[in-house]
Amino acid sequence: MTFDWRSMDDATLEAHFNPRAAVGGEAVEIHLGEYLAEAEAAREKWPGSCDIAYGSGPREALDLHRPASGANGTLFMFIHGGYWRRFSKADHSFAVGGFVERGVTVANVDYALCPDVTLDDIMAQMRACLAFVHARAGEWGCDPARLFVGGHSAGAHLTAMLLGDADSAAPIAGAHCMSGIYETPVVRRISVNEEVRLDAAMAARTDALAHPPQKAVPMVVSVGGGEPAGWQAQSEGYADLAEAAGCAVERVSVPGANHFSMLFDAVRTGGKSFEAFAAKMGV
Repeated sequence: MTFDWRSMDDATLEAHFNPRAAVGGEAVEIHLGEYLAEAEAAREKWPGSCDIAYGSGPREALDLHRPASGANGTLFMFIHGGYWRRFSKADHSFAVGGFVERGVTVANVDYALCPDVTLDDIMAQMRACLAFVHARAGEWGCDPARLFVGGHSAGAHLTAMLLGDADSAAPIAGAHCMSGIYETPVVRRISVNEEVRLDAAMAARTDALAHPPQKAVPMVVSVGGGEPAGWQAQSEGYADLAEAAGCAVERVSVPGANHFSMLFDAVRTGGKSFEAFAAKMGV
């Protein structure tokens, strides 16, 4: 799918690249209410060790959820979305359940948000978090060679950037990029940038399509089938890049799903994209 966003006006880009605008405010609030209710229920069902610091900042922390039994040594680092300026790990506790049920230990990670910090700062935090999680995998009963990373929306972008980090010493065994925004230059053309505050240089530094994966790993790139064409094209573009880098990429379109509802498919047992990624993980 081709989508030449550079030739389009700002109003068109807002419709394609602002998920709240695409889905509609009332529907978004319903989905976010589901997130919060399911996150609260998940914290009761899958309690963990919360707020483990990986850095010095108040949001540089993670929640660790381990299987009560049947752990298989696999570790999954989940990065939440919110266009780098909204939400928290606590809002996404529901994302751990399907993995824990499959014997996977989950690190549900947080990071500081724009405009308090820049996207450069968030990337530095994610690099530190990945190194921290990898270093403690053995302590948590996991195999450091079985560290998988994934995230939704902005979290998919951060996942892609970690895969493309040539200086990282922490190996990633595989990834799931869930409904991501990858070309950061487009963000400069929409209202989201009022808080993200990308300038041309930072957008170029953080453009995931300029940072192909440094290692050929198994990967799922998923997107909602009901998302705008421009947003779907982001996933197609990143999947093309990853395949050119040698990654074994499975592209998954979740029928009828919008940007917010597709996350449930990605983290629940039986979800089309969840099962594709579970197969990549071997769980």
